[in-house]
Amino acid sequence: MKPYRENNLQSAAQYLTETEPAVKNLFEGLEQYYAILKEIKWPVFIAPHTSGEASETAFKKWQRKNRAAYKRASEKQRKYLGYRISIGTLCGSILQIANMGISLYSKNKALPPEFSSIIKPGTRVARFCIGRRVREVPIGLIIYAARNQYAHWDEKNLKNQVNKWVFNTLATKHGIKGMEKIKDPAFDLNNKMIQIYSANVLSILGWDSYDRYMADMKNLLTL
Repeated sequence: MKPYRENNLQSAAQYLTETEPAVKNLFEGLEQYYAILKEIKWPVFIAPHTSGEASETAFKKWQRKNRAAYKRASEKQRKYLGYRISIGTLCGSILQIANMGISLYSKNKALPPEFSSIIKPGTRVARFCIGRRVREVPIGLIIYAARNQYAHWDEKNLKNQVNKWVFNTLATKHGIKGMEKIKDPAFDLNNKMIQIYSANVLSILGWDSYDRYMADMKNLLTL
């Protein structure tokens, strides 16, 4: 048996194996919070096809009948929102592990022409220009920018222009016709309602489970 060495990670496959328990635990932690979200069931009012007065009477009746259900849903929503920092921390930790894997094992040096004005050739950021695209951005770059935002969320502005470009692209390339000039608030860095964007990033990546995360990581690291 070979002696254990602190820096004995020799391959991307080994890195993913070594970090597997940690990432699985992080996703399990997220499930506990998302379970609260799944329990939220808002009562829905369907207006009858009658006059405005009849509709208003029906609404008041519905409101009285569903007051308790509305209160329960509202309380669960407040409970869930109270865990935003915890959820962001768990998601940010997943992005940190993914980011480090790419940083250590990506061999990519090629830059797509459209990124030449944003990323300088030969810089370490080039290794993150990999993976499928989400809103026109390679997910390697999304992981890079989201990890940086999480690591520096207490700062007012992200210093790296690449980070800003990634979030601005995610905010504007939402594909909603007629709303091209309106930013998606989930990725708008000027949104004062959001401190940590990592949960929104995991959502847009589709990383709702360890298996989805692993599938992308294997593709990113060409395993």
